[in-house]
Amino acid sequence: MRVAKSDRTKERILGAAERLFARQGIEGTSLREISTAAGLSNMSSVQYHFGGKDELLESLFTHRMLQMEEQRGKMLERAEKNGLLGDIRTLMEVICLPHLELTDADGRYNYAEFLTQYLFRYRPPLGPLTDPPEPPVPLHLFHVQKLIRERLAFLPEEVIVRRLVTGVMCFLTVLVNHKSFAIPGGGKGQLEAALADTLDQISVALELPFRG
Repeated sequence: MRVAKSDRTKERILGAAERLFARQGIEGTSLREISTAAGLSNMSSVQYHFGGKDELLESLFTHRMLQMEEQRGKMLERAEKNGLLGDIRTLMEVICLPHLELTDADGRYNYAEFLTQYLFRYRPPLGPLTDPPEPPVPLHLFHVQKLIRERLAFLPEEVIVRRLVTGVMCFLTVLVNHKSFAIPGGGKGQLEAALADTLDQISVALELPFRG
């Protein structure tokens, strides 16, 4: 299937934006720099295709979330088959592990670096979950978040949201900075071991009683 020229241009812009946001920071990257990095001669290309920076950020977030939908769907199917849809550790794996597939040619986790900034400064807080949202919202992500909230129903809503976002941020931080935690001569399995340990910590923390 042929991809329209405008769609190819959007993909180039999203790729360039992700790289620059990861390396320079969201606030330290201009739309002109993104156009240049995408190889576009028209410095207004980003505004033409996306509007402003806020719209570009939201588009990048949605683009990557939708890319992870298929893997999350398969993971949810396996969890249901194994009777683990009520297991917090399994549900956090569904949210977090697909990020391992999003690397650039050098093996760098640019999207994870972007997302740590985006979740902290720009992403609106999760609201109440009622009916499934309209596309292009990723429905598998919506479903797993709903399952987590049902499992943690003994906690106040705002505490669930804070712990969930904090847990994802913790996972992404270890993923992005895993080389800083590496033990010399520790072997190739250090990243997997570090992420597994991080998921264990997150899962325990999510289910702690609230003392507020």
